[in-house]
Amino acid sequence: MYPFAAVVGILTAIFAHLLHLLLFSNLDYANLIYDWGNSLSWRIFAVFLLPFVGVFLSFVFQKLLCGPHFIKSLAPLILKLDRNRGDIPFKDMFTHIISSSLAVGFGGSAGLEAPSVLTGSAIGACVSRAFFIQGIPRSMLVSCGAAAAISAVFHSPIAAVMFVVEALLPEFTIRALLPPLIASACSFAFTKLVFFYGAEGAFFMNAIGPWGGRDMIAVFFCGIFTAIIGALIIKSTVRVGVLMHKIPSPTLRFAVGCMILCLILLLFPMLRSQGYDSIEQLLIGDSTALTEAPYFLRHLPKAVIPYLLLLAVFLLKPVASCLTIENGDGGIFAPTMFIGAFAGYSFAQLFNCLGIGHINVCNFAAIGICGVFATVMRSPLAAIFLVVETTGCFSLLVPLMVVAAISTIFGRIMEPYSIYKKSLIAQGLISEDPLEMRLKRIPVGRCFVSPSVAFTKEMLMGEAFACVKNLTPSYALNCVPVLNADGTLAGLVQLTELFDVTAYTSVTTVEQVMHQPAAFVHDTDTLDKVVEVMNKAKASILPVLYFEDNKFVGLVSKESIFDKYLR
Repeated sequence: MYPFAAVVGILTAIFAHLLHLLLFSNLDYANLIYDWGNSLSWRIFAVFLLPFVGVFLSFVFQKLLCGPHFIKSLAPLILKLDRNRGDIPFKDMFTHIISSSLAVGFGGSAGLEAPSVLTGSAIGACVSRAFFIQGIPRSMLVSCGAAAAISAVFHSPIAAVMFVVEALLPEFTIRALLPPLIASACSFAFTKLVFFYGAEGAFFMNAIGPWGGRDMIAVFFCGIFTAIIGALIIKSTVRVGVLMHKIPSPTLRFAVGCMILCLILLLFPMLRSQGYDSIEQLLIGDSTALTEAPYFLRHLPKAVIPYLLLLAVFLLKPVASCLTIENGDGGIFAPTMFIGAFAGYSFAQLFNCLGIGHINVCNFAAIGICGVFATVMRSPLAAIFLVVETTGCFSLLVPLMVVAAISTIFGRIMEPYSIYKKSLIAQGLISEDPLEMRLKRIPVGRCFVSPSVAFTKEMLMGEAFACVKNLTPSYALNCVPVLNADGTLAGLVQLTELFDVTAYTSVTTVEQVMHQPAAFVHDTDTLDKVVEVMNKAKASILPVLYFEDNKFVGLVSKESIFDKYLR
């Protein structure tokens, strides 16, 4: 596993660099279009048009080359890792790179981290297929690709591993941690040595200031504030997605979504693209992003502008990001960090204005990123190390630990699930209950037993008794299936009834004695559904049918489920 993890890390670093090259290329094209006309009216029109162009090109690319099941979120990846499935197609190594660079490069309000993670996961799956690696080891290589992608994008190898462990992997073990560690380290080292020529330095600059014990009160309340903002991001993002999917026509959905997106970005250009420039400004104490009025808002009083821009960041940035992802491609990492920086900075400014004390606004911009990220992703350790590694502010480690803990605790109260797992839990695909999760991972096809005998409806009870009297009793023979000529299930005969031969005459047939099952399950169902059906039907044994043609395949009992669960 370990050499393969290193290979996945290096390949993912190369593809992440390719993604950024495409992004910068598209940014250059967008700037050329913007500068093509010198008139103000043209530039206003270009600001409105460019996001539509990028999202439209991304939409067309997906429809023509990516197929109907193009993944835009990490939720399907979480489900695949939970089921130990690494069936990610080869084309996903390239499709997310092109699609997201188009959507974000022309001004779409999203990040590149989720597409990078999906690309890295596809690389891990393809490497495993190339070397005929199956099962859990393949899933491990998929997680290696995810960790390597985050490490290459943010130059934060520890945060990358923590995110994979906290947000993607279903269970934590030391053995599961080692391959992503190797992949993340190799990706980081290769990126530094090859693409940055050994240059040192953090992803963001940060004007770190001193902090003391009194600041911890502000950190505590900042954690509550960032938890509120994080819960708002989750709820608004999910709500926008639900509303968009209520529009039945994909073309109409795209048109409405792009129109709303372009209007938002026209009114508030600061919400365009990834927003890393604004984050860095806040981290060094530059408040230009909050004081520079957009063109259409310049007639408003200057005192109102910062508050209006903050409302746009907290309320409209999640909407714009969701619309960009729904209609084009992108990720929620960068928008979360963007909103978190503004949340922490504005909290510090408010705290200082109230005269409660004086705290460093640059420190709290970094602390805000940590708090909002921990709430949205439910990854407090990843949030801590992400901020520490991207800003180099190791002296803020203790406040970051406090705000990550407080934000996660209060975030769970307001929104129980992360932005990725919320939809999966709502659909019943995963659960927070460890027992239920383990049952969801086991298909009934691994638990059912095919009986060694089966009856026909015309068979006499005496013949039926002769077929089973010498067989070893087991839970597989609590019931004997009665099959039609085409292999479908006609009914079941209880073993206790079968051995009560004196109750029947010599001409009694199986059809006269059999009974219909209380319920049935399919071979594609997981054990959690089987247990639920058993409890509703008050049955300890159920027939299993093929999903395709409903033909009988075997019997599943509570004893067989218990036996499989303990292994």
